[in-house]
Amino acid sequence: MKSRQSKDCGAIYPKLIIMKFNRLSKLIRFLQDDLDVPENSLALVLRQSELSSSTLPMLLWQYGLIDLHQLDRIFDWLETR
Repeated sequence: MKSRQSKDCGAIYPKLIIMKFNRLSKLIRFLQDDLDVPENSLALVLRQSELSSSTLPMLLWQYGLIDLHQLDRIFDWLETR
């Protein structure tokens, strides 16, 4: 029984990574297409470790790469996804 649980967890983990990657990819597309965030600004923030769709907006704002209105739009977008 224990080995089966290990196999199940092993199958779930890659799916979670793919889901996080897909969400982050969609967020990046939204930032570029809807908010016109420059690619070099995103590249700067993407170099940070432990990046996720929840930390990316805050890093962009902290670095002054987006304003509060854009940050609010990002959080609205994340909330609906």
